[in-house]
Amino acid sequence: MTQNRQQPITRTAVVTVATIEKDQYGNLKFTDTEGGNHKLGVKRPHLFDQVIVGRAVKLGYSVFNNNEYISQAGLFDGQPDPPKDDEIWGDPVLIPPPALVKQGSSPEVGMCWNNVGNRIGDGSIDRDYPKSATKIKGQYYKYIFGVTGIKLEKED
Repeated sequence: MTQNRQQPITRTAVVTVATIEKDQYGNLKFTDTEGGNHKLGVKRPHLFDQVIVGRAVKLGYSVFNNNEYISQAGLFDGQPDPPKDDEIWGDPVLIPPPALVKQGSSPEVGMCWNNVGNRIGDGSIDRDYPKSATKIKGQYYKYIFGVTGIKLEKED
């Protein structure tokens, strides 16, 4: 029987996140504002939401089999931690369909759609909801095009 013991922290670092991307294996790779590259392994998805573009994050490194890895991560810039998405959204595809939202219905609805647009822009929709991201983006663009009257045309 193997015990799942956490390795001790050997060093810490505080970095400000510049870019985030997921690689083909599901690891979260990010760069800091100083140009350093970091990777959170796919085995630690619970730490992914601590890495936010423009925010400082404190990283705790451990060593296993002579390989250093990030074993802890936490926001470190004095701002409150972001609420978990399930606390805000519940099921991520429950965004109201555009047909049910009337133009100018309320500032709150507009703010919600604005937040969805921001999350699409910074890539966190793709990162946090990989299976639902396409559907969420489709709902968002359908709503925005309905409000603004923008029509897309194919270029030849």
